[in-house]
Amino acid sequence: INAEYMGWNLFDIANLCVFICVFGIRFYVRGQLSGLDFDGKGKFVDFYPVAWRYSLANWMNSVNAVMCFLKCFKYLGQFRALSSLVSTLRKGQVEIFYFTVLFFVVFVGFGLAYNLAFGTELWIWKDWSNAIVGLFLAILGDFKYDEMRLSNRVLAPLFWILFQLSCFFILTNMFIAIIVRSYINAKEEMSEVRDDFLKASLKIYFAEWKNGLARIGLLPRNRSFMLIRRMIVNLQQSPQLKQSELDDVRVFQTEVEHEVDSQLINKVLQDFYFDVDRPMTRKDFETLRISVIQYRLEANRTRKSVVWGEEDEDLEDEEDMWEQSRLNHLNQLESMNPNPDLQHESILNLMNTTEDLGGVLVSKRFGLRSFNDVFTGESAIDWVQRKTMPNKSRQEVYQILDYWSRRGWIEHVHFEYPFRDDPDLYYRIHMEKVESDERLKNKIRNQTLGSTSIALKRKNSNTDLLNSFNSRISRISAMENRIDDLYQTVTRLKGIIENELSKEVEHKITVGKGK
Repeated sequence: INAEYMGWNLFDIANLCVFICVFGIRFYVRGQLSGLDFDGKGKFVDFYPVAWRYSLANWMNSVNAVMCFLKCFKYLGQFRALSSLVSTLRKGQVEIFYFTVLFFVVFVGFGLAYNLAFGTELWIWKDWSNAIVGLFLAILGDFKYDEMRLSNRVLAPLFWILFQLSCFFILTNMFIAIIVRSYINAKEEMSEVRDDFLKASLKIYFAEWKNGLARIGLLPRNRSFMLIRRMIVNLQQSPQLKQSELDDVRVFQTEVEHEVDSQLINKVLQDFYFDVDRPMTRKDFETLRISVIQYRLEANRTRKSVVWGEEDEDLEDEEDMWEQSRLNHLNQLESMNPNPDLQHESILNLMNTTEDLGGVLVSKRFGLRSFNDVFTGESAIDWVQRKTMPNKSRQEVYQILDYWSRRGWIEHVHFEYPFRDDPDLYYRIHMEKVESDERLKNKIRNQTLGSTSIALKRKNSNTDLLNSFNSRISRISAMENRIDDLYQTVTRLKGIIENELSKEVEHKITVGKGK
């Protein structure tokens, strides 16, 4: 048996034992009352034993009342949002025990000190038990310092400063630190714990209540969750998927069922355009996988414990990958644009105002719920056709609004339906998505222009280098021609000098022979 449940079982047994004791005392008191002689005139009737036992039963019932309400934590701990509070005390029980021992030692010491120092003059410190109560009141701010100071001018400020430093500034903050650390550890543990049978059963039970309230209009219907479950079933029945891919689908199914993420479900259904009641193929599996990865990159929720999360951890630049994948998705949607020349953003801005200001937004009511700033599919088509496209047919206007729905610019209030020409389906305009798409397009456009300008700069730089190189080659060629001319000149001079020297030598030889 789990140690946690064993502890609660012992607590239940103690609670039942106290109840049995109270019932026994009550029956015993009734027996005593029936045995008393109330008709005796002038005879003393001793009610003290009966009254004392009746008071004892009330005292035990007071303890039982606390125990009954403490058992609420046993059931509140089955909810993920509240179980961390119970786990905090369980995880910090050892440190809390040691802190209690330390706290008791400090309080006993100060209790004795205050009793000995001020017990002869002040009633609150008259004995050790009253001194402990007085110290607890001092922690809560009820500290009669002036009376203590009149009793002892030296010990009053000394003990007051020491008590405030040790108990209020040190011990209280230590206790807060223990609780905070235990709470953080409990939250980390609960984020990785799967639901057991009891928690899953309670979830199913409350889900049925939620669906019942949704049917009468008190709560929104969770049709999107049913659609994602049907899509998973159709993927599991696909003969085109490999075993590893089927395993990924099963893991994704477990994650969706144990931790419902409405934004992720809405993202997947939008990428499938709510068309899930059909046979699935391998291409649909890739669409699901890419949709989940894009959502986790956008929401920064990548972790190794989820399906299709490991490869996200290894990415060097997740933001660039997300922007690139989203840009590819936008380009794919742009190819479906029925009217590329239309100013979609300006029309959506005109629509995103109330009817009294010329827009299409109104307040609607469904069952017991009210929806503000919404419009129906029928009224949106009428408004766009009347205000901006009087020459277009109703089918053509519907195709444009259907394109806006595919882009995520208009959404159903419960994320359950694509855009339809229906007077009973309510939609909202998602201007943040429009602005986000526009910012991404501008960023990619600026990056493209920047890369183009860099390429032009590099081309111009290369041209300058080539011209410089050609000019240097020309200068080298000119120097080579000058060197050739100089060499020819030197060669001619050499020939002339040699001729002159040979003539002079011959002349000297002739003169020598004559002599």
